[in-house]
Order: sequence, then structure tokens, then C-alpha cells
Amino acid sequence: MDLKEEKYITILAKYGNISIAADKLFISQPALSMYVRKIEKILGVKLFDRSGKKFVLTPAGELYVQKAKEMLRLDEEFHAGLNDFNNNMSGKLSIGIESSLSPQVLSQLLPAFHKKYANVKIDIHEMLNSSLEEMQKKHSCTFYIMHLNNLSSEFHCDCYFQDQLLLLMSKESRLTRYLQFKNNEDLYPYIDLKVCRNELFILPKTIQNIRRQLDIIFEEENIYPSETVEIRMFDCAAALVSENMGICFVRESYLKQLHLKNPIISCIFSTPQLRQNNIYICYLKDHILTDYEKYALTILKSCYPFQ
Repeated sequence: MDLKEEKYITILAKYGNISIAADKLFISQPALSMYVRKIEKILGVKLFDRSGKKFVLTPAGELYVQKAKEMLRLDEEFHAGLNDFNNNMSGKLSIGIESSLSPQVLSQLLPAFHKKYANVKIDIHEMLNSSLEEMQKKHSCTFYIMHLNNLSSEFHCDCYFQDQLLLLMSKESRLTRYLQFKNNEDLYPYIDLKVCRNELFILPKTIQNIRRQLDIIFEEENIYPSETVEIRMFDCAAALVSENMGICFVRESYLKQLHLKNPIISCIFSTPQLRQNNIYICYLKDHILTDYEKYALTILKSCYPFQ
């Protein structure tokens, strides 16, 4: 089915800017403008009100876009099903995943998925959270598995694992005297960050998602570490802490990946809201999932590799 007309109008309605819409559609701005005028002439109604560079839907345009989206959704669903039928369930499963999460997640997903859909090509992108955020803006993958600070309205974002930040210290650290359990049910002892201000803080690099969260926590708590060193690899930072060189922060989900010569202590700090750092599975709301993508999502939602 040729639904170019419907696609052009819905994209323009989505962005409200003909330059951006033309770029998304890979056509020139004058060509898109001419195409819209032609459609309006054929239909005998205005679909958009022009206000400078802004294109705003008229009531007739809103009706058009509503029905056009339904048609595009049905068309995508039809072709996805037809592709599965004609190609013995072939296709491509594209996943963007934070590199630190990939060993646990992919080891559970890929064997089960490949066993059922051996003809589906699997395209994996492992990278830092900041790079995945850029990929997400370009809609480069079907699924994204990552820590999120902001939930995009364009995506379904299902919480995969409730993660939190923890502070690590050596059992030999002078800070152990300040540890306390606020509640009997607490899994980790609590420490006030203010008593840590003169310690060496082993921090992630500024480009890392966890560092951005820590900077917010420092500002909220009015804590400005007097001595810091930046290290990208969390296991290296934890190893230095185990030698009583300083303190560092890691996500709870990383604890089982640590293999240290000397024991360390994991602590909670600050408020739960600031420490929270959940992992999400994200995919576009307007994307019609194929059968094999639904199956992959089912596997992902049934796996909680860090618990």
C-alpha cells in the first residue's frame, strides 16, 4: 500500500516545522510544502494553519491525522506479519544496551531467542548511557536497555530493575564509626555524606550518566568533595576502595560483578529519591512489534538478572 500522503502529513503534524519534517522525510522543504498544498487542494480543506514557521493542525487536519495514523499502523502491522510469513520469521532485532548491563542481560536473552528465531539477525549496540541517549533520539534501535534520568513521551519505558546508588568504603576506613541502621529492615547501613567531605572521592568521568546524578546529589546535599580522582571503570574504583584509598559510588546492580581481594562495605546515603537509578526497557510507542520482537520483550521482562 502506498501511504506516502498519510506519512507526510503525520510527520509534519508531529514536528510542526516544515524544515524539520522535510529532513525527517529526506525530501526538500519546497517539495514538502508543494505536496501539502496539493493534498489540501484535492481534499478541499485546509489541514494546517501557518503561523510563521509553525504548522498547526486545523480541526479537519486533526481528523485527517487521526485516521492517517490508524492507516499507517495497520499498514506496518500487515507488512510485519507478511514479512514473518514469507521469510520464515526472518528480520532484524536491534538492541541498544548500556555496556555494563550487557553481560547479564544478553546471556539470558540471546540463547533463548536464537533457539526460536534462528533466522532473525541480531544487531547489538553496547555503549555508554550518554551515547545510547543520542541513539534513542535518532530512533536507531528497536529496544533500549539503560538507566534513564528522563522518560521520553515518545517511548514505552517499562521499569526492568529498581536500581539505586550505593557508597562503598573499606572495612578499614575511619568512616565506619559513622555507620548506622535507621530501620531494622534496612539491607545497608546509612551514612551522612557530610562526614565524608574530606575523604578522597573516586568519581566516574563527567560524561557518564552516574556522574551527572552524583553532581545533582552533591548540590542538593551541599557537599563539595575536597579531593577527587576520576576513573571510568567502576570495578577499578571499587578495587582502590578495597585498598582503603578512598570512597566511591556504584549502582546496586553492579555489586555481584565485583571480585575484590579485600572486603568492602556498601552504604546508603541521602534520600531514596536522589539515589534511585532504575533500569528501563524502552521502545517507540508507535512501533508495531513483530512476533519475534514481542518474544524478545517477553524474555526481557521475565529476566531480573541482578536480583
